[in-house]
Amino acid sequence: MPMERPARSNEIAAPSLFLLTDDASYINGTILVIDDGWEVTNYPDMSKFKS
Repeated sequence: MPMERPARSNEIAAPSLFLLTDDASYINGTILVIDDGWEVTNYPDMSKFKS
């Protein structure tokens, strides 16, 4: 994990709740990635966990 800790529940909820506010009224058709920066730093190889 780039931030070296798991996310707190409010760190997941806050961006989601933001999208319900008037401040997000012009946002549409996008993906909001809340993943501790994994998307931009390359995901770890998870193939060893596949059955």
